[in-house]
Amino acid sequence: MASRKGSNGSEASVSGLHHVKHVFFDLDGTLTDPREGIVRCIQHALTSVGREERDPRYLEQFIGPPLSLTFQTLLGTSDEARIESAIAAVWKFSAKRVGFCTL
Repeated sequence: MASRKGSNGSEASVSGLHHVKHVFFDLDGTLTDPREGIVRCIQHALTSVGREERDPRYLEQFIGPPLSLTFQTLLGTSDEARIESAIAAVWKFSAKRVGFCTL
């Protein structure tokens, strides 16, 4: 049986790894930097509802919070139809670029 040293110095078995069918990665910024993609998705959503693009550095503060709160703030409204329109634009834009916008 093969083994390797874990980060804490203990040995971790790697036998049986040939049975692994799927590996999932949580791409939340630990392995990748999704900042550019998320900001571009927000920019697209803003223009799709008739608003001007904002400075990307300003938009970085909206990475993480729920999209409904993000667009409530950016659009200055609590109009659910308008907010949902912006959110739909994010998902439509993201769907065309598989994995581009991880929100």
